[in-house]
Amino acid sequence: MASKERATEAACRETAEYVRSQMHDAVRGVFYYDDGGSEVIYLRDDLKELYDGSKARGVLEDLVFENVGDPPRLEKLYPLGELRSTVRRFDDGFLVHVPVDRGTGIAVTLGDEAAEDLCHMLDVFEERLVGVCPD
Repeated sequence: MASKERATEAACRETAEYVRSQMHDAVRGVFYYDDGGSEVIYLRDDLKELYDGSKARGVLEDLVFENVGDPPRLEKLYPLGELRSTVRRFDDGFLVHVPVDRGTGIAVTLGDEAAEDLCHMLDVFEERLVGVCPD
């Protein structure tokens, strides 16, 4: 693994730990991926059966696909600048996806109780991860 990937992975892990320390049990899961692979960084105990190996792989594959395909397409479609994160709301919580670089990113799933802290968490990701992957 190149030093750039190690630095990015380390920054994502540190950021995930910080978010978990601030949001506690509202954090359901943390997923990381890069060109070298992907993994579940954290999964709340009550969700481990729900995200068995194949389900977690499916989530990670979808995140990679979204990272590679969506930003260029959406940035052309919506004249709002660079796509920095996506937030999806479901019945039982939120999925926050932060592409750090093409093919590299982190996603956090949060319970509904995290709604008021969501903006703060997005700010934390941006402060800690923007610029981690220099060109």
